[in-house]
Amino acid sequence: MKLFVFLTLIHCFAALQISAAPEAFINEEAEKLIDKSREILFTNPEQAVLYATKAIQLITENEKEGQKNDQKTEAILAYSLADKLLGNFDSSIRMLYDALESVTPSNNTLQGKIYALMGVLYCSLTDYNKAIEFNDKATSIFKTAGDSAMIASCYNSRGIIHYNLDEFNIAEQFFLQALSINRSLKLMKEAAGNLNNLALYKGDNEKKIEYINEAIAINKNLNAQWSLGE
Repeated sequence: MKLFVFLTLIHCFAALQISAAPEAFINEEAEKLIDKSREILFTNPEQAVLYATKAIQLITENEKEGQKNDQKTEAILAYSLADKLLGNFDSSIRMLYDALESVTPSNNTLQGKIYALMGVLYCSLTDYNKAIEFNDKATSIFKTAGDSAMIASCYNSRGIIHYNLDEFNIAEQFFLQALSINRSLKLMKEAAGNLNNLALYKGDNEKKIEYINEAIAINKNLNAQWSLGE
């Protein structure tokens, strides 16, 4: 069950990824590899890692030592997501610390994405204090930026942390906040993920069935076969 929660979270996170910030130089071949890595993230994470690795290598070949590079950071994020799906939690988190060294200081949104994924990874590693710490950092950045979609993603992540701690009442409050935001933004796939998470623990059975039925209806409308299977 907790594997499903994680995959739901990763789908939300991957769907909210943005392109690299404009830079003086963009490696077009590397950019195509990053896109390919994201496209096959869930169907072939092993190949996604290879694409991201090649992109990192191409970018690194043309950069100066210590140079900040947001495109490289995006490649590292793609690698980390795929590596996480393969269960390589330690190497995935190490890559994100490299991402923090690579991201330009002015790109707060990209820094927030790194912190958000670090929270997810530390949750998977059962270091819930660290997970909350990085989730808080990410949430703060996205609140400052007024990025409601990413705030919702962070709330969903925070709910999963408390779900893993068996703190279901707290988890529910975060899932409901995420759901409210995603509904207002008409991000229905993300809303369906929130609804699924709301039905994972004990509570009002009739309400839980309502959540599941609404999630099914949304996923049918979106023809989201993987989510319907879940």
